[in-house]
Order: sequence, then structure tokens, then C-alpha cells
Amino acid sequence: MVRPVRLAFLSAALLAAGCATALVRAGADTDRLTTRDEVRAEFGAPDATGEADGWAFDHYRTRRKMSELDRSLRMGLSGAMSLGLSEILAFPVEVGRLVGNTAAGQDLRFTYDRAGRVTSVSLDGQAPGVLPRERLADPDAAAGPDERPQP
Repeated sequence: MVRPVRLAFLSAALLAAGCATALVRAGADTDRLTTRDEVRAEFGAPDATGEADGWAFDHYRTRRKMSELDRSLRMGLSGAMSLGLSEILAFPVEVGRLVGNTAAGQDLRFTYDRAGRVTSVSLDGQAPGVLPRERLADPDAAAGPDERPQP
């Protein structure tokens, strides 16, 4: 009796290997958007705009599926460390999150420097992806000396 149960779990894990990770990674990729014009071309007119801590922002309430690279990398690592067994739980959880986010929507916020370049992105208050290396290399240089918000 124990052997068929083990075989069933192993089969389910192998069949679902990487599906949760792929589901989290799928969707609109905010990391490729570098300017306010690109953001507005992709998402349209923002629901709200403003300035906080010296940085301009656009706020969107969206039902779109958003790519979450950082979460997908962590999920892939946990899948590898558990030999795929984490997929048994992770995939249904991610499907549930997708349905919930599509039904209720999510808050998406882009923050810009004075030149209109994207400096940060948040999805429900957290970073959905990993910014490309060149945008993280020297954020102060990208903002310019007179564009940095004062503490």
C-alpha cells in the first residue's frame, strides 16, 4: 500500500515539474519598461499620478497577469531542492493566486526620476521582478545629482 502512494506522489511531482514556476514567470514583464512613455503605451492612462518622497509615480489597478521573476526564481530553487515535490502544493496555490488576482485586481506602481525614467516598480507593494543590471549599477548616476530626493 505504501509503494503505490509513493509512486503516485512521485508521478504527480514529475508531471508538474516547473509548472508553478512557469505560471509565476508568465505575464506582462515590467522589467523591460524603462520610461514613462513605454509604461503608458503598455498600460494606458494611469488610474492615479502623483509625487511621493520627491519621486513622480503612476498607479494602476490592473487585472492583467504580471510576470514575477524574483518569485519564479525562488520557486524554481525550492522545486529543485525538493526534487519537484513542492510542485504538488505550489501549482494549485499559484492557480488560486492567478484567479484571485484576476478577479480582484492588483496595484501596480511605477516610480520615475525627473527625466521620466523608471526607477522602481511595485506590484501590491512588492517588487515583481529583478531590474536589469545596468539600471541597478549606479542609481544615483542615473538620477543625476540634482534629481535625487532629499532625506
